[in-house]
Amino acid sequence: MRYNVSVKSQVQHQYETWPYPSVPTVASICREDLWQINLNWIRSRCGVAPLKTQPSIWIAGCGTFEPYVFSQANPEAKILASDISQKSLAVAKQRLRWHGVKNTTLCQIDLNDPASFPNEIYDFIECYGVLMCLPNPEETLKLLASRLKPDGILRIMVYPHYSRQRIFQIQRLSRLLGLSFNPSHHPGLLRNILKKLPKSHPLSYAFSSYWDAKNLPGIVDGFLHASDRGFTGIELCAMIEKAELSPRFCFHRPWGQPSIMAEKLSAIGKYNFSFWLHYLDLWQSLRTNFTLCLTRKELESDQNFKTERHPLFNLRNTHLGISYKAKLLGMSIKGAKLPSRTSESPLKLSSKNIKNLLLGESSSSSIESEILLIPPTEMWDTSFNNKLKPIKPKKHFILREGKQILNPLYDHLFDAYTFKEQTEPFLQSPLPALESQIALWNNEASPLENDKILFGLTPFGTYAHKSQEINSFRNEYLSAQEISFSKFNLPNEFAAFKEVYSFLKANEISKLPDNSESTLRQLWILLFSYKKLFID
Repeated sequence: MRYNVSVKSQVQHQYETWPYPSVPTVASICREDLWQINLNWIRSRCGVAPLKTQPSIWIAGCGTFEPYVFSQANPEAKILASDISQKSLAVAKQRLRWHGVKNTTLCQIDLNDPASFPNEIYDFIECYGVLMCLPNPEETLKLLASRLKPDGILRIMVYPHYSRQRIFQIQRLSRLLGLSFNPSHHPGLLRNILKKLPKSHPLSYAFSSYWDAKNLPGIVDGFLHASDRGFTGIELCAMIEKAELSPRFCFHRPWGQPSIMAEKLSAIGKYNFSFWLHYLDLWQSLRTNFTLCLTRKELESDQNFKTERHPLFNLRNTHLGISYKAKLLGMSIKGAKLPSRTSESPLKLSSKNIKNLLLGESSSSSIESEILLIPPTEMWDTSFNNKLKPIKPKKHFILREGKQILNPLYDHLFDAYTFKEQTEPFLQSPLPALESQIALWNNEASPLENDKILFGLTPFGTYAHKSQEINSFRNEYLSAQEISFSKFNLPNEFAAFKEVYSFLKANEISKLPDNSESTLRQLWILLFSYKKLFID
């Protein structure tokens, strides 16, 4: 397999310089909080019977923290954790030693190079936040699938194309300013720049609401990455299909679950998994990354296996320590609150709920059924029949010419407003008119827009404030021609450039990698045009 050596070396260099994530070695995590990444719980949610033998797990691209987390969630498993970065593995090794972890082996593996892959096949492969950083993710996904046992599960997390546009815009701003992960003062400089943006700026919101913005390695991984990208739902499903895999379970909140939202938005029409995954990202309902559990396409779901206790709530589990078992008994007296990656809010369990879990029973409240290993009552149809043909997403942050010039900060929102027209040749049944779609979203979604940011964060929130302007431009958007930044003049351009230079001086940026007028125009748009949906 051929791969881009330059991209591979840049990504490796980044993580050697900035091991990620940045978590203190002594930091611990409550074992019971990890109930959703226990392999047998995941298997039950995918319609696969729990294992009776020792599970084998490969974390492909483990970073500094996942080996510890998976060892706590799966104490009975044999775990191989690999990464391309020796520094990240060294940090992970130190953490495992500190916490006395014995069931995890660390190894340097290059996911671009199949010759470095382990020879074993696995019950579970974790590839979280990795594929979008590789030069050939489609080929790597196929290779990972080949390392699965017949009933094995592969969990992937990749960035969504639409929901991550603000992050990609900050990455563009960083490149224009000449900022990267190296030299070491650049991440801090970027943080200072973004903190100076007005609170009403959408990029300010994107930075301040980004969990990893709290530390420099997180800023590097999110905003100064050497190579990452997003996938549309249709692109991702096409890649999954080519790897002969099938999605079985989504680690999404209810408003990001295709099956739930397909039912709530049933007036949209009857479409399959590929469509809904794409559509939820398009309207930015996910509020998270794509996180999917995949199995071999030919594997049939099993809805007849016997309900079992969750391994982390089983007092007979010999892999759980005495102190942890004592904690479980304490929870059976006081109750507990457990985080959930798929519920609207944390699970509040009473002492009776905990006792039922320890006994492997479920009460009429059914809250225990979320944690017990139970066969699913029904499986979402993840076949790709009648799927959308792969639609190449429009290139964003470009100038589109019409009677008005759409602000590149907001042009990705128009893919939602024109999705009906763009997809009519590919859908068996037409989508409702835009106004009908908006009405449905108004009932089912909570806009991110607020008193300070009136528009620009979500398609449905923006439409509430700018419907007249949006409708006036929709038809033009479909046929709008791209204009080069080098052949476009900003209104009052001399003053705009002066504003950019003042900003650079105030932030101690003495030189740009490219001081062309095109660069200055893009910088002005990114920094100062956010109050306008259109540029004069």
